[in-house]
Amino acid sequence: MTQTRRFVIKSAGALGAGLLAPNLPMWALAHETPQAAAPPDFVAASSALVGISATALTPPLKQDGISLGDLYYSVAEAGMPGAVASMLSQYSSLSSNPPQTIANTLLRMDKSTTEPQIADYGVASRLTMMMWLFGVWYGGTEITNIPGSASYIAADYQADFIVSSRAYKNGWIWRIAQAHPMGFSHFNYGSWGSEPPELSDYLTVQS
Repeated sequence: MTQTRRFVIKSAGALGAGLLAPNLPMWALAHETPQAAAPPDFVAASSALVGISATALTPPLKQDGISLGDLYYSVAEAGMPGAVASMLSQYSSLSSNPPQTIANTLLRMDKSTTEPQIADYGVASRLTMMMWLFGVWYGGTEITNIPGSASYIAADYQADFIVSSRAYKNGWIWRIAQAHPMGFSHFNYGSWGSEPPELSDYLTVQS
């Protein structure tokens, strides 16, 4: 079976109950302003990895003036600076290709295998994609699954943690599943009594 971006996201959704464990700690810098603005290529690469438009990932109106793209870029830069640079370099060389091709190249060893890419840019791609999907940094899980990834991840980031409460609530996995996290919803009280919106409506909900 070919391991496409859609397959990875579908599999992640199936594991959501375990991945979104309530006992994960919060990132130590969760309440601080992001250290840097996410470069356009980081947002574009994220769009290819998650399958969501760059405009939807980083809407013009930002809650509290903070973009989740900037937040995730700051986490990634602190947790694996060299790997992020490598991912962006790879993306730059692939940017003329369709998003699915870009995602497959960043995430897989090669076209003939379903094995995950173990180079530094593969590590950065997976951790970036998972932040957008779950609002969680899965440094510990990444190393458990692929021990060699530890050489690319800073010591303080070799663990799993929630990036911020806002990041968790706005994880794209909720929208892809046409659901919402416990205790938070973009919709009004009693909305469960009506037909749910189309998937396309969920995927354009603003943060």
